[in-house]
Amino acid sequence: MKKVILALCVFSYFTGNAQTTLPQVDVPITSRNYYEIVQQLDAYFADEYNAQDDTECWDNSFVKYQRWKWWWRDRVQPDGSFPNMRAQWLDYQKHFVAAAQNRDDQPTWLNEGPSKNPNGGYWGMGRTKHIAFHPTDPNVFFVGTPDGGLWKTSDGGQHWTPLGDGLPYLPVSVILIDHQQPDIMYISLGDKGGWWNWNLGVYRSTDGGYTWSPTGLDWELSEENVIYNMIMSPNNPQVIFAASNRGIRRTVDGGDTWTILRTGEYTDIKFRPGGDSTLYAAHHDYWGTSQVVKSTDFGETWTQVSSFQTSNNDLRLAVSPVMADWLGVHFSNGKRFLLSKDGGLSYTDNAAPEDDWGVFNFSASDSNIVYLAGVSMSRSTDQGATWEKITHWYNDGVHAEVHADAHDLVHSPHNPRELWYCNDGGIYRYNEETQTWTDLSDGLAIAQFYRIAVSESGILKIAAGSQDNGGWLRSFGWVHTNGGDAMCQIIDPTNNNIIYTEYYGGNDIYRSTNGYLTDVNIANNIPGEPSGDWVTPFILNPQNPKTFIVAFEDVFRSYDRGDTFHKISNNLTGGVDNDLRDVAMSPSDTNFIVATRANRVYKTINGGQNWTSRLVSTTEDITRIFIHPSNTDRMWVTKGGYASGKKCSRPLMAGSPPKTFLATFPTCQPIAFSTIPLPIT
Repeated sequence: MKKVILALCVFSYFTGNAQTTLPQVDVPITSRNYYEIVQQLDAYFADEYNAQDDTECWDNSFVKYQRWKWWWRDRVQPDGSFPNMRAQWLDYQKHFVAAAQNRDDQPTWLNEGPSKNPNGGYWGMGRTKHIAFHPTDPNVFFVGTPDGGLWKTSDGGQHWTPLGDGLPYLPVSVILIDHQQPDIMYISLGDKGGWWNWNLGVYRSTDGGYTWSPTGLDWELSEENVIYNMIMSPNNPQVIFAASNRGIRRTVDGGDTWTILRTGEYTDIKFRPGGDSTLYAAHHDYWGTSQVVKSTDFGETWTQVSSFQTSNNDLRLAVSPVMADWLGVHFSNGKRFLLSKDGGLSYTDNAAPEDDWGVFNFSASDSNIVYLAGVSMSRSTDQGATWEKITHWYNDGVHAEVHADAHDLVHSPHNPRELWYCNDGGIYRYNEETQTWTDLSDGLAIAQFYRIAVSESGILKIAAGSQDNGGWLRSFGWVHTNGGDAMCQIIDPTNNNIIYTEYYGGNDIYRSTNGYLTDVNIANNIPGEPSGDWVTPFILNPQNPKTFIVAFEDVFRSYDRGDTFHKISNNLTGGVDNDLRDVAMSPSDTNFIVATRANRVYKTINGGQNWTSRLVSTTEDITRIFIHPSNTDRMWVTKGGYASGKKCSRPLMAGSPPKTFLATFPTCQPIAFSTIPLPIT
């Protein structure tokens, strides 16, 4: 496969599409097996990529898929089924008290950061999905994140406290707060964007978010449920509606029991302002035509109130707080904004900005104003007829610099002129009156890191690569290195001003020799422009750090820190897209190099002139490989997978597990390492 060129479309790949089938792809996915899904989609993307002449910004769906594929490959069962995370959580809850009382003293872990974003805008803190407000105290609100759990502030966003560490699953995408008893809260546990990020259901807290328990909507990942949106009745907080891929559901007893009001897939649901008897919902039929349905009797019966003819289309909805009968509808196919002023009976069709994803909302103070966001945010002051850009994802000198990739736009119940914006950089507040933006993300420790590196000489430095928020470097404080998706990191052990970082797939590998004041892209010097694993591995020679080694489908070596490269293997993995996952060099014999893919180890004892390989026992993928510092006959690997007896019910702290802990958690045996018998043949 050719190298994917990022250029300025680096932030364009999260389309915000809601369907559970692949967005913008003509292939439905019905399998419940990870390996079958991967086989089908790898083949699709290989054909689709080769069929396109211009791949400059082709990575919309492909990159989204690659991230999902990377995330789950070490977290599925050996047969490819998805794990029962709720059962693991219940096991943890059952034994937690005994384990806490019995285990030996453990080291205290402190947050090393980053906790503050020195630049903001393009350089974000982390991804957020939703925000919800305390009904009476404007300084108290909560933010849900896709992989960082739930966070609370009590001082208007100046400081944040994590509340989701005890949840069985960290994605929190919708938050509801009881407006009569605000200590009662509900969250949707899972991503709301589909893409096989299945949902565990709705969880409830009765103590302001400190402890949680499942409601009657209690699922396993293998059931493949997604909750796209939830709304709480303004009259009775015991009543909640949920739009899901398994229909519209309603509870009237605070989540204890749920009724399916309408079957099918529904990607959005809204109340008509002023009560709870009238609702709108988006019925999703990607392969046919998605439509708007309406209920005027509290959800008991529904009527289709649209006759849209556009297929392969996702709908998002918004209602105007100012004009009760105004309903906005966004089309993903064709980028269109439709406005109904009669509760869905008729629509005015308008074009929408090209870089939007359909995350939109009306102004709560002016009926003429609509906001629509995606990579950047646009505003219409004439009910959607025309649009003007009001933010940009980097500092273009014209618009406000606000991070890219929209996830939600939420009104403040305390100030109708405030709009709150959740995106891949954090949480922002927009003041309509002054037209100013405030980034309130500092203190949200939610960056999704792939790899970190620590300096071995000079002052302590930490390099870290994160999803959507680039590379981070801590020396005297935290600063950023490269943007976008930063993966593998290395700090030269003899000179901590020499730092390497990369974009996904090794498509760009950057080297800095001055503590990251400047950098150069050494991937341009690699013959053939290969593209590798999502986290493409690279290492330095432990005896001579000028030698840089990177593994794609083959292994490449540079003797001059990346100025020139040569290939030291030939068709090592035997096929296109058989990307190597890890590479290591012996500290005692630098001609001894090993690389891994799946459950196979490749070895050379003469610096790449010849290679041999062998399979490692069991079927799980090898995640990392380590060579004994003085004996090349001894190596260890870590392996992925959620097989019974090979993963702990809870993570172990640093050091060996105490016997009392193992007695309480019998599955947590220290067998993560397995020795590879050599020689490899």
